[in-house]
Amino acid sequence: MRVFLWLALLIVISPPTFADEIDLDKLARPEREQLARCMSDTMKVIEKHHVSSNLFVIWNLFDATCGVEIERVKLAAAKQLKDDLQKM
Repeated sequence: MRVFLWLALLIVISPPTFADEIDLDKLARPEREQLARCMSDTMKVIEKHHVSSNLFVIWNLFDATCGVEIERVKLAAAKQLKDDLQKM
């Protein structure tokens, strides 16, 4: 369940248009690893309290618990990208 939800979130939040032009493996790697740890910890709480039936509640929990890490990933990725459209 945890892996499926994580993959679904990645598909929803990652733009497919620049995937071929950007080396996603190198993009904001330390920040993404920190975000992944935060999301994994949050998923443990979600599973423990059986909140996984409502996707909107889960997204709000991720935003509340990992908001700082999400912003760090966005800023680090924007610093590494050259094109303004890609940064957005």
